[in-house]
Amino acid sequence: MPYNNPIGKKMIKEGKYATGGIEDLQFYALSRILLHTHIPNIQASWVKLGKKLAQVALTCGANDVGGTLMEEKISSSAGAKNGESMEVSEIKWLIHTAGRKPVQRNTLYESIEAGK
Repeated sequence: MPYNNPIGKKMIKEGKYATGGIEDLQFYALSRILLHTHIPNIQASWVKLGKKLAQVALTCGANDVGGTLMEEKISSSAGAKNGESMEVSEIKWLIHTAGRKPVQRNTLYESIEAGK
């Protein structure tokens, strides 16, 4: 998120507007390869990436799309335009259509309910 923060303002002056979608997906893939034995869950934040790119990230190394946020301020303050809430049915649809199985988890990543 390159807006409303000092690092982003410097990037924009240099003609850079954050990272492109391809670079984001490469980052997820590389993260999965390098961190696979250390960090089991890599989240593609749909709030930052948008719904469709977060869905594609599920095929590039991410295994979590996050959920609905309550009073999200950080990303929106930095210029995110993707919203802060999504219906559970839409989150499940997004995951299913990426060929994955949705699972509701708590903060500790313990399974609460498998998505249907």
